[in-house]
Amino acid sequence: MEQDVEKFIRDPSQQQFDFQQLPTSYLRLAAHRIAQHYSLQSMVLSDNNLPDGSGSRIIVCKTSECRLPRILLADIPVNLPSEDPGVLKMAIKQRPQKKRSQLVNNSNSSKSNSSKSVEERKEEYN
Repeated sequence: MEQDVEKFIRDPSQQQFDFQQLPTSYLRLAAHRIAQHYSLQSMVLSDNNLPDGSGSRIIVCKTSECRLPRILLADIPVNLPSEDPGVLKMAIKQRPQKKRSQLVNNSNSSKSNSSKSVEERKEEYN
């Protein structure tokens, strides 16, 4: 997709480029983002026969700011998330479920619980 846009920008006789079939919303979004990266104006010509937008065409036009960027999208390295052995995994401790009758009887204790400080709650948690 990016190579097609590069050819389009290098060709002074072309002022408009039509992206070929883009069946998914992800590819349509990518086309708009590539146009934005190259300072092109993107437009959508929708086909009202298909409600999901898969029939719509994306057209990009050259602008006065249109240029080949110093960094091409294809040159950006893909950084996959790697597991860092130094990262400590945390788990949230679940409190035991109270029965409804205990909740009604202990309504006063819940009021006192809301007035506890953060330190007191941490101590209770541990």
